[in-house]
Amino acid sequence: AEFGLVRKGHAVTQVTIDKLDWRTDTGDLFVIDPVCNEGLEDTTSDCSSDFGTPAANNPCDMTDFPNCEGGMCYSEPVQHPSNSNCNQDYGAGNSNPCPLEYPNCVGFEQGVSWGRCFSSTTNSEVCDADYGATQGPCTSQDYPLCNLATNKCYRDESTCFLKSPWYDVAIWGDLVTINLHWDGASSPGCSGTVKLDVSVGTDLTIQKTADFSTESKVAVLLAAQESSSLLADKSNGDSNTDVNVFSSTVGATVLERSDFGDFIVEVPTSTGTCSYSNCGDSLYTTDISVANTDPSLSRTVRLSLSRNFVTGQTISQSRPRAEITGLNVMVWDRASQQPNGIPIHISKNWHYGGDSIYQGSWWTANLFFRLPPGSSIDLTFAIVYEQYRQIPAF
Repeated sequence: AEFGLVRKGHAVTQVTIDKLDWRTDTGDLFVIDPVCNEGLEDTTSDCSSDFGTPAANNPCDMTDFPNCEGGMCYSEPVQHPSNSNCNQDYGAGNSNPCPLEYPNCVGFEQGVSWGRCFSSTTNSEVCDADYGATQGPCTSQDYPLCNLATNKCYRDESTCFLKSPWYDVAIWGDLVTINLHWDGASSPGCSGTVKLDVSVGTDLTIQKTADFSTESKVAVLLAAQESSSLLADKSNGDSNTDVNVFSSTVGATVLERSDFGDFIVEVPTSTGTCSYSNCGDSLYTTDISVANTDPSLSRTVRLSLSRNFVTGQTISQSRPRAEITGLNVMVWDRASQQPNGIPIHISKNWHYGGDSIYQGSWWTANLFFRLPPGSSIDLTFAIVYEQYRQIPAF
């Protein structure tokens, strides 16, 4: 398995676990086709094309154009040995044309550079196989592909095993969410039931199932209970019970994520950015209101202000820049426009590359707090870069 850190702080810690294997009920590695256990290449069969293609009737018959592609014989272009200048193809005129043997003028740009003459890459011969091909197509679907370098039939290794599933695990102060993801579309024709078993000591065992071909994930949520030290199964989607989040800022988007037990507030795409230059004294705000509608119980609020974070839903987003001179997010009481004391932690990523869905440029500002029964709170997220009120903002 391969672990990846997504976010870490006092509010939420999130990791991914990838490079996993599918296992059967008995714990054996799941192989789609037992033929895979016998090797990826059939050393006993010769071939000139893949399984299901017609046998070659018209191979290219000359070494000058030995390769067949798209029904025409071709070769790689060869430059004229004299390296002479040209400004037009053979037969196009009398001003520095290419000769018949090297008819194509490549690279000429009027007033900038001369071209060079190259041999033709195709001829008019119709073909269905390369020069010298005597073998036919692969004859077995067990080894359907023809390796033209060895003229042996083989199978793609990725067809032997299902694409690896991966976990997305987030831990808040009172909640653990476990999302198991897979890509059924990458293995067409495969079907079955995905089972996820989660055990918490001897006190709690949870099993979730999903259809492999029609669904793409299964989630388990474990929450702390108000009157017990034991965790409770909240996978039915009620982890945000009685909590409402609203934003009055134009362009902001509020998402309730039942599979993660949190709320995401995406900043408007018009929110300013800061790249590698000095950004001065900038301030951008997003207002939110949070309410607990339960008249007798306090409720936990798990909330992240986001810019381009992977939310699992399609919303309007904009990418942050390098913010090389600094980025800070404050949480204010909306009426007084002063910090209200709720701790906030910022997670940021700006790296591209790799196969994690969280690669790329994004940041989140994360809150975790309790809201008394029947109460509400109006907050302002204040985003600053290099300076705030003429002093360094970080």
